[in-house]
Amino acid sequence: MSWNIHGGIGPDAVFDIDRIAALIERHAPDIVALQEVDTRERGPQAIARLHRIYDPTTGHHAEAHTMTGKEGAFGTVVFSRWPLSGTVKHDISHGTREPRIALETTVETPSGPLHLIAVHLGLALAERSRQAAHIRDILQGRSGQATVALGDFNEWLPFGAVQRVMGRLLPVQVRLATFPAGMPFLSLDRIYCARGLDITARWTDGEARHCSDHLPVIADIRPG
Repeated sequence: MSWNIHGGIGPDAVFDIDRIAALIERHAPDIVALQEVDTRERGPQAIARLHRIYDPTTGHHAEAHTMTGKEGAFGTVVFSRWPLSGTVKHDISHGTREPRIALETTVETPSGPLHLIAVHLGLALAERSRQAAHIRDILQGRSGQATVALGDFNEWLPFGAVQRVMGRLLPVQVRLATFPAGMPFLSLDRIYCARGLDITARWTDGEARHCSDHLPVIADIRPG
């Protein structure tokens, strides 16, 4: 699962991490990448409910903070039912735009290692083009590996720079309409997989419109 949770704030302008967690639990993903996880005003305890989904039994998570505040931080978090190893945080920020980090890790799944990249790309065309090139560089030398890149790619153009790069390197894709959550028609949130991985199911959840401005993108992925 990949989901931009909008800081835990729904369309009712209420911060409610419990409804975010409840939706995640309903789908029970083995791996979930969340964007816009924000504890800057509320402290780390604000997202304790998210950690309780996975941490009591595994504790397998990785965080990439792009901004920090007095109480906490803002950024991307990956939770997994299986161990993570070799985690690297790649700075893919562009100029004076909002800082961005590509969170790279390996998930030690029962079917073998899964190379994972979780991202939240920028809003500007030139920015995303540069970030797509960064991701291409990260993937260099990974040919033949089971790789999944997922997150909020912020690309609404059907054949933009991100799609050109990712479609060539990771051609097995999930692109569903996820934004805006109330009436989605843009596939900003995506999952890209390497050849050798099969997507056996893909879906979203319209109930997420009560929790965030994005719907999640969810897929069952198996070795081919």
